[in-house]
Amino acid sequence: MLTIYYILEYTKSEGVEDMRKFVICLVMLLLVASPASACIGARQAAMGWAGVAISDDATASYWNPAALVWAKDGFMYGSIWGSKDFAAKYDSFGFHYVQDWNKSYWQVGYGHLIDNNTAIGFNIGWSEYDYGHPHPSADLSFAYKRDNVSFGVLAQDFINIRPEFAYSTKYITIVVGSYDLFDMCRHFNDDGGSLQKVYTGLELRPTSYLALRGGRNSGYEELIYGAGISLSFFRLDFAHIMKEDCFSVVFTL
Repeated sequence: MLTIYYILEYTKSEGVEDMRKFVICLVMLLLVASPASACIGARQAAMGWAGVAISDDATASYWNPAALVWAKDGFMYGSIWGSKDFAAKYDSFGFHYVQDWNKSYWQVGYGHLIDNNTAIGFNIGWSEYDYGHPHPSADLSFAYKRDNVSFGVLAQDFINIRPEFAYSTKYITIVVGSYDLFDMCRHFNDDGGSLQKVYTGLELRPTSYLALRGGRNSGYEELIYGAGISLSFFRLDFAHIMKEDCFSVVFTL
């Protein structure tokens, strides 16, 4: 309803006011299409939904397209609460598709290396909801990596700003981040509810083939946890969220 309102207002205005309302209308279209509530990857889920600074495989196509410049080539298949999630990555290009209970969406992405430590990226795609018309979607992102430190920012549909900081060694990864940092999504929700969340995650790797994970997300009452089993070209991840078991399988080329 809000999107229709802005379209009608745009047709009645003129001059500078035209441009202002057109931009608002475009932003609304993109936000309605936001896949924000259906993230991908059981590894990220088990760490409190942390992924912007730590995704280093095909899942980077969703979490941070800038990180595609460093991520391993390959693909991912998984299911979070019954969804069907697929992602693929080759060179600096990525793709992901999600079919959830009330929506489906896809995006293609590209990462561009600025220097050895810095990259930028973008996604463009399309979303379809059971309760509305299909809409375009677009993301911008930034990634920085140096030694054991990584930092990323995902501007999902330009409004949902998701910064994340991670510190990683051979045996441990610690991550902290925020969802909807500036609490902007509430202004575009029909119910005015806030989507802002803060999360922390931990991954322990006692051996080269086993990872133990846990996370805390302010949007959940319970601790999230999971594990991963890795081989040279294959990883199987599990996550337990709100009494539900989720999984994803990652293949690298």
